[in-house]
Amino acid sequence: MVNKRRVPRFSCRLRVLYTDHHENEKIAFAADVSSMGVFVPTPNPEFVGRTIEVIARLPSGNVQLETAVAWSNRPEAGGKDPRGDGFGLRVMQAPEAWYRYCKTLEREQASVDPLVA
Repeated sequence: MVNKRRVPRFSCRLRVLYTDHHENEKIAFAADVSSMGVFVPTPNPEFVGRTIEVIARLPSGNVQLETAVAWSNRPEAGGKDPRGDGFGLRVMQAPEAWYRYCKTLEREQASVDPLVA
């Protein structure tokens, strides 16, 4: 699988809240993030192209992210992403606190793995 990302992703367990395509409120835990994206593992992925308002629970408090589903690894479609079922969100708009959080993850993970930096 070719990595097409322009910015690095960082492993985390970040609580996110969103409303699914059935208008149900969902709580999930993002598995990795970047300043431009979020991967949400779930057995019920959202559909590509859907815009979703996400509330991410950062250590400094909740932030609202305006996102769009960039890709979806749906079981019924024979999803092949090695991370399993879930969906990738493209961050379209975020507050400064989001970017600071991603920078903090970058520094923390670079101190553990020098290849991250």
